[in-house]
Amino acid sequence: MKYYDSGLEVYEIGHKYYNDSNNCTVVTTAIAAGVTYGKAFNLLKSLGRKTGKGVPFALIDKHVFKELGFRLIMQGDTSTRWGTVSSITTKLPSKGTFIAYVSGHVLTVRDGKVMDWTEGRRHRIKKVYQVVKDN
Repeated sequence: MKYYDSGLEVYEIGHKYYNDSNNCTVVTTAIAAGVTYGKAFNLLKSLGRKTGKGVPFALIDKHVFKELGFRLIMQGDTSTRWGTVSSITTKLPSKGTFIAYVSGHVLTVRDGKVMDWTEGRRHRIKKVYQVVKDN
């Protein structure tokens, strides 16, 4: 299992070695599933992602994490008020891996730490899913 210390290092790998941008889904997949950037990049590419482009949530939920042996469990419901990226860690358990959606972006929260460039920002969280290893 690949363990990254920060989301910024994963974005750097994407830019430097894959000439990739608009790659939050690749970064989130790599961090949340514990795989290399290359594995996440190639998996998303095989499912139709174009380099430098985002992908719809349905692709992530139904295919990407399932392919890697994980499932996503929605936290709360549509009325849950998650607040912003800067406050999300106070509303989640300090242990575990979660992916959070803001408008046009997805990020990972792992063990109480935001693993993304949006850390400390006031982007409003829309949905949160726990990433759980399938048995």
